[in-house]
Amino acid sequence: MGYRTGLSLLAAACASQALAHTAADAPWAGVLQAGSDVAAVSAIGGLAMSLSLIHIYVAPIKRALQALAAVGAVGAAWVGLTQGGPLLQTLELHPIYLLAVGPAAAALTGVCFKEALCYGKAEAAVLMLGIPVLCLGHLTGLLAGGLELAAADIVAIFLVLFAARKWTQPVSDDVGDKSVFEYLAKQGDGAEL
Repeated sequence: MGYRTGLSLLAAACASQALAHTAADAPWAGVLQAGSDVAAVSAIGGLAMSLSLIHIYVAPIKRALQALAAVGAVGAAWVGLTQGGPLLQTLELHPIYLLAVGPAAAALTGVCFKEALCYGKAEAAVLMLGIPVLCLGHLTGLLAGGLELAAADIVAIFLVLFAARKWTQPVSDDVGDKSVFEYLAKQGDGAEL
């Protein structure tokens, strides 16, 4: 349940900020924009929660995703503390800082890859491609203006869909087959629960 909760927290945080930008002229958008740092911390916290509970049979892959998320979290903290403004606004105005935060996006892409591969989730496959396209498009300037906003909205919509559909999936899918973990642990392949 914690894995799903983390994904839901991440999706809600990302969707709130996409909505704040899409409906920037709405009277309530300012409230969402003012909470952008809370949304960023919530998204990174949700990702960290999910990665601490995700079941991946190959422990080095799980640890690599966790390390990417940790590097991205440290990068986000560094950008937030050194640039003197809201993190998301800094990233929007200075795409180069995505290099510091990007590893967290790479970790999320890895989670989406796992979900697309293991469960055939179409929304996870869209995110597996959409997240890197959005990040790299912003970093390079190839996505600009309305195109970038549309890409961010698409990613946010699919994140919400992905998180929501996780709640309809049997819990046993997220727990994994413990006999596989036990077998791999006996083989010394580093599997962990």
